[in-house]
Amino acid sequence: MTQTTEQETQERAIEALMEKGVSYTVKRKGLLSYVFPQFKIKIAPPTLGVLYNISSAFGGIDIDEEKVEESPLSYGFALVEENAHRLSQALAAAILADKFLIKCIGGLVSRYIMWQLTPRDMFMLVVNILTMCGTADFINSIRLIKGVCLAEAKNRIE
Repeated sequence: MTQTTEQETQERAIEALMEKGVSYTVKRKGLLSYVFPQFKIKIAPPTLGVLYNISSAFGGIDIDEEKVEESPLSYGFALVEENAHRLSQALAAAILADKFLIKCIGGLVSRYIMWQLTPRDMFMLVVNILTMCGTADFINSIRLIKGVCLAEAKNRIE
C-alpha cells in the first residue's frame, strides 16, 4: 500500500468511529466498585446544541500561561479548584447528549464524574470529545458562510 492509501484508510476509519461514537470502560470507585467494578461511558458525536453546552463550559476555563511558568504546582492546584467542575460539566453534557437530560440530571452526572474519573481518564475523554466536536469543521463552515455572504454583497454592489 502506498502512503496516501494508508492515510486515506486511516481517515476513513477515524470518520467511521466518530460517526458511531466512542465507548470507554472506566474502573468504578467507592462502595459500588465491589458490586459493579466498571462502568461504561459512551460519547456520541455532539449535535449543535450539545456543542453549545460543551463550549459554554470550556469557555469559562481561563489559564494564564505566565502563571503556569512562574509557579506550575501552586497554580496547577488553583486551576483544579477553579475549573474541575466546569470540565466535569462539559463531560456530562457530552455523555448525556440530550437537552432534557442535561437540564435534569447534568449536575448529578457532573458530580459523579468528578468523583469517579481520574485526571488521566478526564484528559483522554476531553481530547476525544474535542476531536469529535469537529470545531475546526465548524469554524471552517462559518468562514465559508462569511466568505459567501461577502462575495454576494460585493456582487450586489457592482
